[in-house]
Amino acid sequence: MILSCLRQGANVALCIQGNFTFFENPDLSPLAIEIERGGFDRVIMDLQSCHLIDSTGLGLIMQVHELLEENNLLLEIKNAEGQVARMIHVAGFSGLLSDQSAA
Repeated sequence: MILSCLRQGANVALCIQGNFTFFENPDLSPLAIEIERGGFDRVIMDLQSCHLIDSTGLGLIMQVHELLEENNLLLEIKNAEGQVARMIHVAGFSGLLSDQSAA
């Protein structure tokens, strides 16, 4: 799995590529660094290139969401499709979806 964290104006894009699972969980330190720098109001988690997510990946989404809430920031999830979208819906995170991800 590859995680990249890029500034996009007033937002930070957190892009997940590959599998978001127990065996391939990300190092979230780039996001922590961006939070310390400040100057943005939302993180957009782009899952377009994420092919598989398990309970560990869902747990990490919850951790990111809680971390951002503690810092008065928003999390938005976009481009979830197939198994990834279904898992997000089942986990109750569909309120974070910014688009009509295919479940």
